Amino acid sequence: MVESIKELKKITHKPNAEINDPSSAIIFRRISIYFTFLFLHTSITANQVTMLGMIITIIASFLFSFSTYEASIIASFLLFLAYLFDWVDGEIARYRKSSSLNGAYLDDIGYYMMEILPFIGLSFGAYTIFNHIFVFILGFLAVFSITFVRLVNLMRYSFYFEYVLKKKVKYNKKKGIKERKSFLFKSIKKIVNILFQFRAILVIIFFTSLIGYSYLALFFYGIAFPFFLIINVIYQFHSGLDNFMNRLSK
Repeated sequence: MVESIKELKKITHKPNAEINDPSSAIIFRRISIYFTFLFLHTSITANQVTMLGMIITIIASFLFSFSTYEASIIASFLLFLAYLFDWVDGEIARYRKSSSLNGAYLDDIGYYMMEILPFIGLSFGAYTIFNHIFVFILGFLAVFSITFVRLVNLMRYSFYFEYVLKKKVKYNKKKGIKERKSFLFKSIKKIVNILFQFRAILVIIFFTSLIGYSYLALFFYGIAFPFFLIINVIYQFHSGLDNFMNRLSK
């Protein structure tokens, strides 16, 4: 017997998740729990939900390549559903106590697919409209930048494990490393972080599809993502890596 929605929230939602991520609590958490409730009445596993989300992502990305208004709207809704399932699989895993490293690995693959594949589909869709190789260049820049940003962030953990924990390099915790506190710096950093979260990408893709110009999402991120990549690399080199190491060394 599956508990009520109210009880399911207590069981499956992480403590303080709504405080740490209020936008997710307002939108996705309030919807995902109903899908979780339905799936818990079946034998479907968390990993199967993850794979279902991956299949939906592939279908959505393929639909973007048609560049028609109807296909773009359907693709946007499917992409929203795929992202919603990214929450549902975790809720099912926590309810059934079936969380695993393999599940987390599969979940990350599904998430990266959601970030990358839609831009490939949008590139082909934009090409049918403009018939110019420039759109593929924008698609490549978007996909490359997304991939490289993730790589840069993951390299911090790899560096910490390979060089600090294995003591190949002696790391002295640095004191006094603080991020700049100026209002302008914090505002820019906040805007950049918001714009390059997948939720923002999803909203922008949906909005541009709604007004009939889905390729604008490709143009925006194809130009903006490389700048975000450069900023991220500079930040990590300047102080981000040291801040990260200090947090892990506590």
